[in-house]
Amino acid sequence: ADARLRTPPLGDAGIPLLHDRGTGAAADGSGAAAVVVSAQPMAEQGARVVISCLMAAHNAAGTIAASVESVLRQTRSDLELIVFDDGSTDESIEIIATFSTAVALIEQQNQGQGAAINAGIDAASGEIIMLLDADDCWLPHKIATCVRELRLRGPDCSLLHHQLTHID
Repeated sequence: ADARLRTPPLGDAGIPLLHDRGTGAAADGSGAAAVVVSAQPMAEQGARVVISCLMAAHNAAGTIAASVESVLRQTRSDLELIVFDDGSTDESIEIIATFSTAVALIEQQNQGQGAAINAGIDAASGEIIMLLDADDCWLPHKIATCVRELRLRGPDCSLLHHQLTHID
């Protein structure tokens, strides 16, 4: 494997592509693909997806509905939400399924959060990748603010981070 850093290619919006769409193989190199349960993006059919929101979940039944709803309430509509269930044994999958076609749900055997995120990056179709844990929530303008800041900083900006607010 080539360990050298490389500059990511630019997408149509002039923003660096933060992922390689890959082959869909498992992140562990086994070649086993994840099982797609539902793969309907949130963006209107035919609309270009600019943002891929990735959520890795493992036994998150107590928090995942609020997390998903926080993405569905975003002020931008050119996005997709892909939830990777990482071998949950609770009701997480059933809760995600209640969101119907608004969420792409992909199940995999428990391989850890890193493997789930890597699989999500392979499945993503957006130019920008945004990560959300299954126990976190976003304010409704979070995605719009992040995209605006990325565009203001230009093609040399390939990572954006910001403060968070702890809510009990």
